[in-house]
Amino acid sequence: MSDIPHGKPSFVAADYENGVLRGLQVNEILTGVYSWSAYSAEHRCELTSQAVRHGVDFLVFDPIPLSAAVTGRFPPVPPSAVVLTNDNHERAAVEWSQRFLIPVYGTAGSRMPIRGLREILPGSSPFSGWEVHSLAGGAPNESAWLLPERSLAVFGDAVVNLPGRQLELLPAKYCENPALLRTSVAHFALRHFEHAVFAHGTPLLANASAKIAALIA
Repeated sequence: MSDIPHGKPSFVAADYENGVLRGLQVNEILTGVYSWSAYSAEHRCELTSQAVRHGVDFLVFDPIPLSAAVTGRFPPVPPSAVVLTNDNHERAAVEWSQRFLIPVYGTAGSRMPIRGLREILPGSSPFSGWEVHSLAGGAPNESAWLLPERSLAVFGDAVVNLPGRQLELLPAKYCENPALLRTSVAHFALRHFEHAVFAHGTPLLANASAKIAALIA
């Protein structure tokens, strides 16, 4: 997703460090669930990243870089892997992979030019407790990750919650097939989850699946 204007940004020039977009603060929004974001002038929207610690795994989703002031304190333990939720979210995956010597995972069929990219088929997951779901019709190779034990869903572009706008499905002009995306999200929302985090915007920390299902009703 790119170029979705949403009024005055909540993050501006301070999000750039030596000309590079970087997250300046990491928030632990739930126990073991971390989020950071920055406003991208290039994309004209907020880019959000997550990291989730569960069992022996600590996964970093759709990461943007962090400022030098933050990298000395985060992450609390070395991450296990970088996970990309669609083909538009390469972001700083290679930087994180090289820093921690960890693999990068994407959905099977991905066209991202990342050397050594490991592909995951929807319906399977190399990480204990996690489920990978295809959200066909959104961005190329769109997926969502579900952690039932934590009642947590991690979205890429299929659902966004940008400042100055409202919770919404990916706007039609960015979709491969908007009608198919609606069907995909409606089916996924049948899996109850209390919490949802997004690659663009503010997390939902209560009644998330119900609020997302209401977008399609």
